[in-house]
Amino acid sequence: MVELHDRHTATNLKDEVYQKLAELNIDINQVYSVTVDNGRNMVKMVHLMEKDTTEDIEQYLDCSVDGSMQKTDEETPNGVDGLEDYDDTMEGFLNDLNDLICGHQVACIRCGAHTVQLVVSDVCKDEVHQRNIKAITKIVVAFHNTKYKNFFEVSGGKYPSIPGPTRWNSNFLMQQSLLNSKDFFERLGCEYAELDLTTYWEFIGSFVTAFEPLYDCTLAIQKETCTLSDFFGFWMTAFGRVAALETNIFRATILASMEIREKALFDNYPFQVAVYMDPRFSFYGSKIFSCSHKERIIVSFENQQATVFEFKP
Repeated sequence: MVELHDRHTATNLKDEVYQKLAELNIDINQVYSVTVDNGRNMVKMVHLMEKDTTEDIEQYLDCSVDGSMQKTDEETPNGVDGLEDYDDTMEGFLNDLNDLICGHQVACIRCGAHTVQLVVSDVCKDEVHQRNIKAITKIVVAFHNTKYKNFFEVSGGKYPSIPGPTRWNSNFLMQQSLLNSKDFFERLGCEYAELDLTTYWEFIGSFVTAFEPLYDCTLAIQKETCTLSDFFGFWMTAFGRVAALETNIFRATILASMEIREKALFDNYPFQVAVYMDPRFSFYGSKIFSCSHKERIIVSFENQQATVFEFKP
């Protein structure tokens, strides 16, 4: 834990990380991944670290190519022999370069709960859904008017939580609260017409049913011991539960968004390795990875492991 006194810019954060790595005698090339929340400064910090390793690769390219060509020219006066030696030299250089690229990339691991929230945001961008959510929220906010306070107190009603733009799952919790106390709010609507939710009960029921799997997923992945492959398991469970809701109005858009987000997840190398190394997903007959994909993961993992152990703290 480090107390920062300067601005929390990406550059300052990166410099602080490098200082700690130096104190612990850890080379940047030993850093496999950095797990961050989804703050822009944190994500940019990792991208700056990636840029530093890319510059290392570029320097390696310049030095290795120039050195290889110079060595070939000096040691092989015969043109044909020189070409053969040059081919051998370049083959070794390209193999080394592949190891360098696979081993020196710092991966950014983003918050899994935020990934789930992005799915919710994708679905709720629909204009019709937005209008319904805003109308329901407006009525819920009105519950707090002193005009209705006596009705809540006499009937023992509980106020639903008011959703906020930065509070994950807040729309779900509001509508779940309404649905759980539907009888009370129906009586409230009969007493006060301006609070009548009759028009929205079908929407509320569909919303709660469709988004409950995603809500459960966010709770599960916030456990202290949740690994990347655990997250994938919770994600797949949520996907399956939503897929089973064949008549739900939110089903198609949720699944479409999850498929897009899942593709982005598998573009992350540490995520691929974590899922591949988990026997719950990588078993004989599993279709999560193709054979060629498996081979690339194994080679990249071996290169990464070799790079890490090359530097002794």
